[in-house]
Amino acid sequence: MVVLMVILTIVLGISVDYVIQRRKQIGLASSPALGVSPISSTLSLLPKGIFLQPSMTWTKILDDGEIAVGIHPILMGVVGEPDAIELHEPGLQIAK
Repeated sequence: MVVLMVILTIVLGISVDYVIQRRKQIGLASSPALGVSPISSTLSLLPKGIFLQPSMTWTKILDDGEIAVGIHPILMGVVGEPDAIELHEPGLQIAK
């Protein structure tokens, strides 16, 4: 009789835990996480004309048609200041 009560107690405990975990899972899936927003909405906050590159660099088309190029500060800290900058000839058409 004692063995049966112990087994039923264990089964009841596992069942209650399953129900609680399932409700948490459903609740987390249905409500968005606080402080997290989709990357598309974050990127829409960037000023127009700024393009982010996967290499942690950015480019911006200036009002006069020139292009400003920058590097992320974290990458700058890792690799240091550039030794040299190579530029294309003025007026050259460049496509991505």
